[in-house]
Amino acid sequence: MKTCTYLMSLFMLLSGATSLASPSVFTYQGRIVRDDGTPLEYNNVSFSFSIMNTSGNCVLYREQRDNINMQGSKGVFDVPIGSGGTKLYPASATFKLRDAFNNSVLQNCEGGSTYTPSEGDGRVLAVQFHDGTGWKDITPNSELRSVPYASFADSAAKLGDKLPTDFVAKTDLTSCTAGQYLTYDVFAGFSCATDAGGAGMLSDVNVTAPLTKSGAASSPTLGISVGTVSGTVAAGDDNRFGNALKIQSVAVDGTAPSTGQVLKYDGTKWAPGADSSNVGTITGITAGTGLSGGGTSGTVTLNLANTAVTPASYTRTNITVDAQGRITAAANGGNINLTSEVTGTLPLANGGTGTTSFAANRLIASNGTGTAQQAISCSLNQILSFDASGNYGCYSLSSLYSGFINGGNTFGATSNIGNNDNYDLNLKTNNLTRMTIQSGGNIGIGTTTPSSALEVNGTIASIASTATTVSAGTLYTGSASISNSAAWTFNFAIQNTSVNGYSGSVFTDSAGTNQAAIGYANPSVGILPDTVFFSSMNTKPLVLATGNIERIRVTSTGNVGIGTSSPGSSLTVAGTIVSTPPSPITGATVNLAAGNTQVLTAAGGPAITLNNLSHGGTYTLVIQDTTSRTYTFTGCNTSKYSPPNTATTTGTPSIYAILSVYNGTNYDCYITWSTGFQ
Repeated sequence: MKTCTYLMSLFMLLSGATSLASPSVFTYQGRIVRDDGTPLEYNNVSFSFSIMNTSGNCVLYREQRDNINMQGSKGVFDVPIGSGGTKLYPASATFKLRDAFNNSVLQNCEGGSTYTPSEGDGRVLAVQFHDGTGWKDITPNSELRSVPYASFADSAAKLGDKLPTDFVAKTDLTSCTAGQYLTYDVFAGFSCATDAGGAGMLSDVNVTAPLTKSGAASSPTLGISVGTVSGTVAAGDDNRFGNALKIQSVAVDGTAPSTGQVLKYDGTKWAPGADSSNVGTITGITAGTGLSGGGTSGTVTLNLANTAVTPASYTRTNITVDAQGRITAAANGGNINLTSEVTGTLPLANGGTGTTSFAANRLIASNGTGTAQQAISCSLNQILSFDASGNYGCYSLSSLYSGFINGGNTFGATSNIGNNDNYDLNLKTNNLTRMTIQSGGNIGIGTTTPSSALEVNGTIASIASTATTVSAGTLYTGSASISNSAAWTFNFAIQNTSVNGYSGSVFTDSAGTNQAAIGYANPSVGILPDTVFFSSMNTKPLVLATGNIERIRVTSTGNVGIGTSSPGSSLTVAGTIVSTPPSPITGATVNLAAGNTQVLTAAGGPAITLNNLSHGGTYTLVIQDTTSRTYTFTGCNTSKYSPPNTATTTGTPSIYAILSVYNGTNYDCYITWSTGFQ
């Protein structure tokens, strides 16, 4: 087997887009050929470029170029970096390719870390390409060295041997007038001051603490004492700092605050001012009527004073309330005395009847307006009935209903039972529907959804005076059909009680000659014993058809044809034979009885056991396990390989085609195989 890899012939040219300026674009050139010498000429190649530090652990810039058409290029490519591609890192639109070479700033790395470059640090270029099947690395990475007109030349980091921090920008200086000199303050920066003296030479300098003087009087050395005691300059967080000049760079007013004042920002500086939230001091709280607690210092609490009422739930409560609105007494009330406490007639609206009495043994209902209740009075032999609006009335039975009654009717004419609208009619017993006459006329017995004029869900029995047994004869059905929708039930049962007979049917031609038979052969018959059969009874072929089209033919000589009516061998197939493989399996054992094509997703080792080999059997084994192994097959007496058996290619599936031949004792296997499928 041969796998396809790439050899890179690179004549990289990393050049600038201009010749006399710092470049913003590089050009990357090279040639890509396969190991068999053929060049890469794919029409949609992608390149990925990563600029990294020399350690390779910090990606400073990453770009991808797509849709490079290398057809007819003989593998040669010329790709610009920094122009026209998709910048994948960093996301900032202002960061350009040249910024990745700047050694004077802290650089951000893809992934969140940072990189502090040294003055002379170089860069490396990592390149990948996608040939339509996957990404390939161009190795090793290319080292980018300082070149003339590089994005950031080595000499640009210094002026002579001085760093940028050794210089003051001209724009930071103040222009002074005649007679002034330039002075510097750590807070205010550079400024101009007037020279108050004249020409001459100092003969001596006198100093006071914290200044110090040493050396000769004519050329003294001045210093300053730093410390934490009197006569020294504070060296940081010193407790001698008593007056702050600024807070958060905002000046502090020189006026000291008085008692109760706070520092407030007046829009330009911090200045003393009154605390407007301080509205007074509480000196005491006294509990009033119905309250307890209070005090003159500390945390003061007021409580609602208890009364004599016991906490509880009360029914129809009698209560006493004092001047402060407190309940001072509570007690349960008694039941309502309907005789002494309720007088008059309780209206209907309040749940009453609206009247004082009714006649004996009457039903009570609302009147015609619903404003009062009244007794219902019907005449003899009348019944109470309600109309569609729910209103009641007294009616005779004959005026409401002229139906059938238990025990029979005498109508003196043809009787009709049923309905006059478009609905089904059900007949029930024991609260179960036994028979249904649909609005369309179909009748169902044992079913409420008949699809024919008469449909019976159950057994239809023809009752004669004696049981009928047909030992021989002919059943004529004309064009009638019998259907049965129940599972595992039968329209007809044909039984031959003799063990030497057939339970089945024979089909004759118009002359009465037996041509075909179907049924079951009892165990002691002479032909096809103990079998279910479907057979022609002479030299006629047996044909299976669907849609009135022949699909399978068995000739009188036993040849079987699929898709052909003239098979010339034991099995002739006109068309494609498709064998559907079983589900993919894992492990080192393959059951070939499950299918001639097997997919093995994980073998677990190089030894694979083949079970249920057949003489002349051809099998295809697809091994998706991408571990490189030299596979052998147990179950074969001998295994002969073409090409010779070696290790599979790492990271790719392999296919083994196996032919098994029985040698009279066991099976020999002839195996062709291939690997490296991408």
